[in-house]
Amino acid sequence: MEDSGLKEILSTTFGSIEKILQGKKYAQNVRAVRMLTEELVRPVLEKENSDIASTDDLENALDELSARSRTTKLWVYNIIKPTFLMMRFCRSSP
Repeated sequence: MEDSGLKEILSTTFGSIEKILQGKKYAQNVRAVRMLTEELVRPVLEKENSDIASTDDLENALDELSARSRTTKLWVYNIIKPTFLMMRFCRSSP
């Protein structure tokens, strides 16, 4: 994700993000990635004619968007979908 803008986006919210990008500070990483994903997905969910009612609908909409743009594909497959997977595991742990 180098030169994708990730570092710039996260640094506006979290200040020094060197430790986050190195994989340190797990709790702060989770919070940062969840906030970023929420903001990336918000426009998809807020579209006027959006008929997204489930996670499958959301994933299908994201796949359609990523087919149109290489940049969108980069963000969907390297940030959004891995974050959804992480959130499923975090939620399932006792």
